[in-house]
Amino acid sequence: MKNKPAFAQTVLFAIGLGVMLLGSPLFSQEPAQEVTIDPEDCGNAQCHASILERRYVHDALEDDCTTCHESNGNPHPTAEGPEYSLSEDPPDLCYSCHDENNTRSVVHSPVEDGDCLTCHDPHGSPNKFFLAYASIDSLCQDCHDLDFQELPVLHGPVKAGECTSCHNPHESDTQALLQEPKPGLCFSCHSEVEEQAGMATLHPPFEEDCQDCHEPHGSTFPSLLVEKVPTLCYDCHDDVQETAKTSPVKHSPVFDKKSCLNCHSPHSSNVETLLTNSQKNLCFECHNQKIKVDGRTIANIQKVVEQSNYLHEPLESDGCVVCHQPHGAPYAALLESTFPRKNYAEPRVENYELCFGCHDSEMMLAPIVDSDITDFRDGRRNLHYLHINQKKGRTCRNCHNVHGAERPRLIPAHVPFGKWEMPIKFQFKKNGGTCQPGCHEALTYERD
Repeated sequence: MKNKPAFAQTVLFAIGLGVMLLGSPLFSQEPAQEVTIDPEDCGNAQCHASILERRYVHDALEDDCTTCHESNGNPHPTAEGPEYSLSEDPPDLCYSCHDENNTRSVVHSPVEDGDCLTCHDPHGSPNKFFLAYASIDSLCQDCHDLDFQELPVLHGPVKAGECTSCHNPHESDTQALLQEPKPGLCFSCHSEVEEQAGMATLHPPFEEDCQDCHEPHGSTFPSLLVEKVPTLCYDCHDDVQETAKTSPVKHSPVFDKKSCLNCHSPHSSNVETLLTNSQKNLCFECHNQKIKVDGRTIANIQKVVEQSNYLHEPLESDGCVVCHQPHGAPYAALLESTFPRKNYAEPRVENYELCFGCHDSEMMLAPIVDSDITDFRDGRRNLHYLHINQKKGRTCRNCHNVHGAERPRLIPAHVPFGKWEMPIKFQFKKNGGTCQPGCHEALTYERD
């Protein structure tokens, strides 16, 4: 009986232990609670405190560390409790929350390789999008050569360091990972240029690819051009380059700072040949005043035209380039072909090729003519022949203004004769006319 107390104690202990075990999770009919890790526990001062102090914290981290981490069964080497590993390797772990980013035709190589952590910090960052670098451009520069940042003219997004304004950092259906195809991408900022795309005449490079003429990142030249004007234009328009450089008579706007852009729009126009204005009005932007060049004075052509009752028909119907070359020419005043510069010239067809492109050369060569050649005749005697075929042959400019005049047949009130404005004093009559210029007395002719 001496052993009864000891036996009773053993029985009581066993009963108590059984009660404890029955109340434990091993025997509980309630499911065991899933273990979670409070980020505050991981982020204590002794462990990962800096992670939670970042400006941008990954949502998954704010919720629960076990969203991405799980115990691997090993003791933690520096802290009390188990060691944790990723529950799944990237990029599969990332794609459990984020849309997969390797489905389009062009995939950024880090994405294609599944290296999300090349660009992103999985916990948080001082920068948007959890970038692992101080800025987007510094991140891109780690792989890409961004030496264009040293150029004097930078594209706005480049200057701001925002590569992703134009490039998708993950994937795209457009080469170079562009956010959308060109020119739509360019138009998303340059809306004023998009409006030009609706004009009647489009410059083919503008229609095809902005990068034919513009650098997308940076350039040495204004407007991000790939080359200065006019060299850039001459890459395609070598015929114009040849004319401008080899012509004895040069049009000054072609060689000043703006060069081709003085007259042509680089993108589009509602006027043929991409002119910035209608042909005559464009010329009048300069020829609205007297111009001194090569020792002579060019009249104010706009004033002459606007004050004339009668215009030279080619000028009125087809504009200035019927007679003048806009880039350069072998003849004075940028003329297409020969025309006397002075009041006297030898009576040879070679001196009047510009006129005889439209008029019959018999007007100068034949002393006797019919009505289909000229109305300036006395009977059938050709008065043009009479004036031109002399030792000092009178040229067209003695009686006509080649642009326009107050009277029919382009006969003005006065014509320049050296420094003298010589009066013509011509009067039309039903069957002829009377002329009393400064060079002879009054003379009358009758056609019939």
